Amino acid sequence: MSTVLFWSPIKGASGSSSLAAAIAVTIGNLYRGRLLLTHLGRRHTGIEAGFPVQEHRMDDPSLRLQEGGWDAVARLVLRGTLSRENICNYTTPVLEQTLDVLEGTSSFGVAPPLLSQGLVRTVLDTADQYYDLTLVDAGSGAGWGSVQHEACTRAKLAVLSLTQNMRELDAFFESVSPLSTYSTLPLLLVLGKYDVYSQANVANIRRRYGYKGALHAVPYSTEFMDA
Repeated sequence: MSTVLFWSPIKGASGSSSLAAAIAVTIGNLYRGRLLLTHLGRRHTGIEAGFPVQEHRMDDPSLRLQEGGWDAVARLVLRGTLSRENICNYTTPVLEQTLDVLEGTSSFGVAPPLLSQGLVRTVLDTADQYYDLTLVDAGSGAGWGSVQHEACTRAKLAVLSLTQNMRELDAFFESVSPLSTYSTLPLLLVLGKYDVYSQANVANIRRRYGYKGALHAVPYSTEFMDA
């Protein structure tokens, strides 16, 4: 039904993957519906670091012998057999009958060999037929390739993770964001690990950059960081 894109212009520990994972679990626990969470990177990175994906596969004998993730659905797309009826068979359930994770590409070989615009388009369109909501972690950094572009064209909302680092905020607001080309795409800015005592608070950021859009903060939580 809908796709939400998560991205951060800040390379590294910007919190984009953590935010996507936390929101997916929160929605899955609060609302009824089928959710898919995925990312455009390698296996065992990004959102997968926060979920016991490998433990699920080791505990369930039927999953040990079954290849899943983008590698598997890519082969189905090439054969023309990916459908709304079978896409969930190649994901890993995190919340039973609610939240599934589609793992990244294999860590072997050259950098994401299977991901392409056409593949991302087909997989997201198919997921849209089965899942009520698809959450896509598009990564971080200024690099914005064709794969991220395709995911963005399918999105109904983009969630951008920022920090309270003034240099990073200056760089974001004073440069042309890759998302600026999608003029009709709603943006939701989120400040992670928010320090209420910092001068870079929500009010000052709005005033400094004249930003009038959606801007939210996730307060710093020791318990969340430890988890």
